[in-house]
Parts: sequence; structure tokens; C-alpha cells
Amino acid sequence: MIKSKKIRASAKGEICSLQIPVVCSVWRGDDPEKETTVYCHFPFDGGMGIKSSDGISGGYGCHHCHRVIDGVDRLPTPYTKEDMEFFKRRSQSRTLVRLIEKEIVVIK
Repeated sequence: MIKSKKIRASAKGEICSLQIPVVCSVWRGDDPEKETTVYCHFPFDGGMGIKSSDGISGGYGCHHCHRVIDGVDRLPTPYTKEDMEFFKRRSQSRTLVRLIEKEIVVIK
């Protein structure tokens, strides 16, 4: 398991990369300072309840998107499990690009 305080801390001030339509703070316009963005861990090896490695299977997420992805808010949404998987993997890619741009993750 990879643990990185730098990766987790890098979410501060970042825009949500999940951007689940209707749910997201970006869409709702209620977090202009990006105060609620955190590094969200997405299920990977081991299943639910087991955190994935930092930087490998996760992404930047606002409070609202994070709660929906974690299943905390059982909000009625038009999205299927496949849609949610798409949002997570898109976020993962977007976040990895930001981590590379910020030189937190370096490709040699």
C-alpha cells in the first residue's frame, strides 16, 4: 500500500475531478473556494472498506461527490453503477495529470 501525505494534502484548493452532474459543488456553485475538496480513495484491490493506495486509485472530490461515491448519501440520481465507475476512473485520470503537473508524481 502506498501512503503519501503530499498526495492527500495536494487536494486542498483543487477543483473536484469527479464532477458528478447535479451533485457536484462545481455544478451547484456552492464551493467557489474549493474548501471541501479532498483526496477520495476509490475501491480497488480488496473491495469496499479497504482504502486503496494514494495516487493509484483515487481522485480529488468535493464534499457532495465524495459522499455519493462513498455511498453515504443515498441520493436519487439517474446514474447507474457503470456511470459511477466512469466518474471515478475519469477523476482518477484527471487527478493523476494534476499530480504530475504539480510534480508530486514524477515520471522518469
